[in-house]
Amino acid sequence: MKPSALLVAPRYSYRIAAYQRAAAEAGLDLLIVSNGEHSLIDALASGIHVDFGDLPAAVERVVTALDGVVPAGVAATDDTVVELAAALAARLGLAGNPIGAARYSRRKDLARACLAAAGVAVPEHHTMRLADAAGGLPSLPFPVVVKPLSLSASRGVIRADDAPAFRRACERIARIVAGADDPDTRVQVLVERYLPGEEIALEGLLDDGRLQVLAAFDKPEPLQGPFFEESYYVTPSRRPAGELARAAATVQAACAAYGLRHGPVHAELRLNEEGIFVLEVAARTIGGQCAMLVEFATGHALEELVLAN
Repeated sequence: MKPSALLVAPRYSYRIAAYQRAAAEAGLDLLIVSNGEHSLIDALASGIHVDFGDLPAAVERVVTALDGVVPAGVAATDDTVVELAAALAARLGLAGNPIGAARYSRRKDLARACLAAAGVAVPEHHTMRLADAAGGLPSLPFPVVVKPLSLSASRGVIRADDAPAFRRACERIARIVAGADDPDTRVQVLVERYLPGEEIALEGLLDDGRLQVLAAFDKPEPLQGPFFEESYYVTPSRRPAGELARAAATVQAACAAYGLRHGPVHAELRLNEEGIFVLEVAARTIGGQCAMLVEFATGHALEELVLAN
């Protein structure tokens, strides 16, 4: 009987196919846990179907479906399912992250507060109710960046240089988050000081809390706003080796502050004369074609490394 692995994935995730290929290469049976009961994709339709909105019930549903079989590991494709993957790993006695750590990695407001308390550099910030934004102003000087609490891929991240732009940004974000699964994301936004500088990204794996950097990416396109749309990455990074080492140490400190212990890490940082600031540390891989660049750096597909880990 071949060993198996669990992949927790929303039905719309574009990372599923890459994990399927990696599992086939590794000789693993990949069982997908998703909300895709009526999917036309066979691997989703034949997998384990759960309600992501009810975490305890989802865990029980998966354990019941496994019927005593313990997989070799569990991985999550996207931010929205990292908490469920963490809960499943804990329940099944597998390597993984604490649920609270996974939650920090997907909620920008909680992450900012956690890192600030731990002394890891993040932008000055505060949260604000969207309903108050129409007649209010941020408590930070302009320019500011306004962003949803838990969306990825830069969705709804907007720079505002004055009061009218701030109100327009909040109105736009309100429309974007109206259908968000997380209730806090539907009613609040994170407002933070705009940081000038350049951005880099680090891709790595945690093993018992120790970070191994797999690739460092430069973002050559200026990211000054008002929108911060995803563009292109370049690897290997052309930043000085010492600066990249400090960036890796910053990401390691952020992982420790969250309590992340195991699995993939995707981090984005902004560098300027003030230092190295954490913009994001996510407990999942980078997505899309950017993930393919890791193979150039390591000789292995990123998803293959995650499953091996």
